[in-house]
Amino acid sequence: MNNEWLRVSRYNPCRICHKPDWCGYSETAACCMRVKSDSPARNGGWIHRLSDPIPDYHRPPPRDDVLRPCFYTLWRVWRDKTDPGLLDEYAKALVVSEQVLNDLGAAWAPEHGAWAFPMRDSAGKIDGIRLRADSGRKWAVTGSHQGVFMSLTWPSATDIALICEGPTDTAAAMSIGFMAIGRPSCLGCERHISDIIKLVAVRRVVIVADNDGPGLAGANKLAGQLKVPWKIIVPPTKDLRAWVRMGATKALVECVINQMLWRNI
Repeated sequence: MNNEWLRVSRYNPCRICHKPDWCGYSETAACCMRVKSDSPARNGGWIHRLSDPIPDYHRPPPRDDVLRPCFYTLWRVWRDKTDPGLLDEYAKALVVSEQVLNDLGAAWAPEHGAWAFPMRDSAGKIDGIRLRADSGRKWAVTGSHQGVFMSLTWPSATDIALICEGPTDTAAAMSIGFMAIGRPSCLGCERHISDIIKLVAVRRVVIVADNDGPGLAGANKLAGQLKVPWKIIVPPTKDLRAWVRMGATKALVECVINQMLWRNI
């Protein structure tokens, strides 16, 4: 086994919290989404070296008085109260289009002090909300299910869609003229992606992997589950948004895409 990141499962649960979902692992480390460490990860979890003592984790007891929220209603309240000027400032800070952020449903969540992005299930229903603070910290509203980030309006029979990591990379792709779908991290939501591209009639898919080992491993795992022709590209920068910040245009990205062959497993 090498140092690529893999997804935990029922048969190979997280070494830290012992749960079968959300977390990841490599040969030497675990990325736990529940147990904190001194090494926060970009996906909102925490890195634990497997050579260190494994911390105790006690799952909080269930509370019967806490109901899973209606995420659509919660997001709608935040959305309706979001100041357009604040959204414009956020778009400028990210170097993406304000209209694109609006299309993705970005809303300010004042009680969390963070931007909220709706996550959709395989049928396109809002089933969770990702939160992103200006500091870069990422987490989700309690009770959220992982889902995809996509435009509130989508044209029918799209020829090519880019699959990106996270809402801001998705916004970057859309800002330069691509149709794009985002997933919360480099791993997970493979079934959601497959169902969504069928739902909105996407004919071909380009997976944009972050320029690191976990990003490429996650892209290959997703590609293996797609039923349409696909390509994988890796930006010459940390991720797609950084590439767009440096001046990448749709024509440049298409040039990179055109150098790859379509594949269909």
